[in-house]
Amino acid sequence: MYKVFLVDDNVPMLKYLSKAIPWEALGLQLCGVHYSSAKAFQAFQVHLPDLVITDIGLPQTDGLELAEQCRKLKPDTRIIFITCHEDFDYAKRAIALHAVDYLLKDHLQDEQLIETIKKAVTEIKRHNESSASLSYRETFAKHREVLKQTFLEQLVRGGIHYNVIEDAERIGITWGEPDFLIAEADMDYSTFNIAYRFKDIDLIQYGMYNIALDLVNKYPNITPFMDKQARLFFVMNFRFNLSNRYTETFVEYMEMLREHILDFLKIETTYVYSRHIVDLHNLQTELRRLSRIASGCYYSYYPISEASGQSEDKWDLLGSRRLHPLKQQWLQAYRERNAEQLIQIVEELVQLSRLHNIHPHDAIQVSSQWMRAIEVECIEESGHTEAAFYYYLTQTCRIEQLQSLLVRRATQLIKHLAKKPNDKSDKEDLLHLVDQYMIKHLHEHTKTTDIAAELYLNPSYFSRTFKRLTGENFTDYMHRFKVDIASKMLRDKNWSVEDISKRLGYYDRAYFSKVFKRYQGISPGEYKQRQHYYN
Repeated sequence: MYKVFLVDDNVPMLKYLSKAIPWEALGLQLCGVHYSSAKAFQAFQVHLPDLVITDIGLPQTDGLELAEQCRKLKPDTRIIFITCHEDFDYAKRAIALHAVDYLLKDHLQDEQLIETIKKAVTEIKRHNESSASLSYRETFAKHREVLKQTFLEQLVRGGIHYNVIEDAERIGITWGEPDFLIAEADMDYSTFNIAYRFKDIDLIQYGMYNIALDLVNKYPNITPFMDKQARLFFVMNFRFNLSNRYTETFVEYMEMLREHILDFLKIETTYVYSRHIVDLHNLQTELRRLSRIASGCYYSYYPISEASGQSEDKWDLLGSRRLHPLKQQWLQAYRERNAEQLIQIVEELVQLSRLHNIHPHDAIQVSSQWMRAIEVECIEESGHTEAAFYYYLTQTCRIEQLQSLLVRRATQLIKHLAKKPNDKSDKEDLLHLVDQYMIKHLHEHTKTTDIAAELYLNPSYFSRTFKRLTGENFTDYMHRFKVDIASKMLRDKNWSVEDISKRLGYYDRAYFSKVFKRYQGISPGEYKQRQHYYN
């Protein structure tokens, strides 16, 4: 049964409605009869009824305000208004609150009220069924992705067993054709590093996967997978014939996916695919092979590349020695704060790596050693350090990504160190960067570690430097910055205190009021009243 409240300051009316309506026959339980809106709302918070039938003309808090409070607490609560007054403003506000009906007491008949209650019950049922269906779909979708991960792991590690097609069908994968092609996608961390923070990796990887799933509507024979390491794989199922443009279709899907990810997420992606057509029983071997030989595309100029199948004996395993002489030049350019020379040295590293076919692992390792070498000197001078950079470096899938990461990080370090400490421009530049970041992330609670990561600074060093340059700690500066914005917003009648609080990243209104009062001397509500009074 659904729960219902009656609210009216007319006690005889309450008694009449309590007895005149066949509540149980309508599928309702009368669990609250109140003549005070204040007591009604207190009881509402405990019982959370599905339907509230209330008079509008209540003392203190009227029925419309009571309905607003109830709907904020439980948005799906149905409201029926009854009133003695035919007031257009009342009716307009009732419509805005999506009331089931607005009834006049003078013309109210039992049959009319019962029909309105039946309408409300129908709406409640429809909403609950819709919510249950949505909850089921969301739960199934969540479990389906876990099952897909397990299924992919089974293909890669456990091999193929006799009922693999049945397992696939249980999670919505229909592989009715005999032939398969596979591909793998990777995020370009050199572009990710520009647009996002390290903690956003999981979110962006899921974003990529969801875009891949959306595109399947146009390419129904392609199945995207995301493994437990959040890597993306694609399996294309088809029937081979000489007129079939299967490879072109597969590449077309990857090109479209790349464009969509770049448009929506602002990051680049790279793809490796195999031209080997395999049957179901060789799918496991091909999946393993693709992961093993994907490094063969490290020196490819194309974002979508065919796996070359390059064997280990074709890599120049001693080629990294050819890069060692560049290390001293790299250190010297850094010590001289010569960004142009650093860029040239990185370009030479890329050229030598391509020319001598140096194994990607060796090129990455050498680059990491170079950066750590200057970081040893840099950290004492500036506090710069960033563990995320080395993660990005190890995840590079193309030599150009490595080049971009090295150049960007090294030149930023040089730019920072080239400044004269303690001068006025140093403070202005720092505050400009901090203010830009906080405006971009205004709805978040910004922490020292967030800003430090954005500026490639050690958090402790950033805190000390900020205090030295500004005379206050970052937390105070951040609160003062947001309170100044809140003060401007409070001058606009369209902004409520609660909306401003959330907009500025304070999801506890009481805490926001406490912070505001600390810097303005009065609460945000009082500030708003004063502004509107004087204006």
